[in-house]
Amino acid sequence: MHVEALDEPRTVAQRAAPLLAADPAGTTVLASVLAREIDLPGDEPCWWYLVVDADEPVGLAMHDGAWPPYLGPMPVEGAEALAEALDARSAVLPGMNGETEAVAAAVTRWQRLHPDVSVVDTRGTRLYRLHDLEPPTKDGAPRLAEPSDRDLVLDWSLAFSADARTPTRGVARAIEHRLHRRGGGYVLWCLDGEPVSLAGMGRPSYGVARIGPVYTPPAWRRRGFGAAVTAAASSRLLQTGARDVVLFTDLGNPTSNKIYQQIGFRPVRDFVEVRLA
Repeated sequence: MHVEALDEPRTVAQRAAPLLAADPAGTTVLASVLAREIDLPGDEPCWWYLVVDADEPVGLAMHDGAWPPYLGPMPVEGAEALAEALDARSAVLPGMNGETEAVAAAVTRWQRLHPDVSVVDTRGTRLYRLHDLEPPTKDGAPRLAEPSDRDLVLDWSLAFSADARTPTRGVARAIEHRLHRRGGGYVLWCLDGEPVSLAGMGRPSYGVARIGPVYTPPAWRRRGFGAAVTAAASSRLLQTGARDVVLFTDLGNPTSNKIYQQIGFRPVRDFVEVRLA
């Protein structure tokens, strides 16, 4: 088992296609970022790490510099080899994100390579897949965000990133791309014409589309608008060709885990974000 470092997204897409197609829900983040890098290359290269066993891809990870490395599902031995490959490129990492078992194995190996490194924080997330959509009955109605909504979408996306403690590099560029994308990139839930909640819609990869971000300003929370806009976005994705719809929740937020299950989402597997120092 070995790890190949690649920086050309089309090559990665070709090499990793069997792996991504075999687990399109579990690899949704990797597949969607890969598609974005092909369509909308960033200013800085994103490095991709393909874990290979007997010439077959068994794992994939990415590291674009703004985020900690992100690991998809892979064997424990592959995660350990990945940690060594990351060490060959950088002696310092702020953390690791991704599938729980893979991250645990990679962090353990990283700490053996760097005995002075410690885990300072962990945050669990859960991947959900939509089974039977059950839209809630709420005042208001959904509409697609338009290019004229750019400032609102940007402000709310940055507020979501602040709440979720995620980097904001590239957010504005991605919003511009989504707002002009055929089929739409965001759904707004509007009350008397005023937007009160937002849900982003990812482009399907291998039949799976991911919803995110989902954001409701504080003044409009606890009224069910987040669930309503998520259901509306899910319905549109299914109507426009997605086979499955998925989303992530923060395991530390019991409210979001509850409301998404109420509209038809069911757990798939857990992921984790680990901060290192």
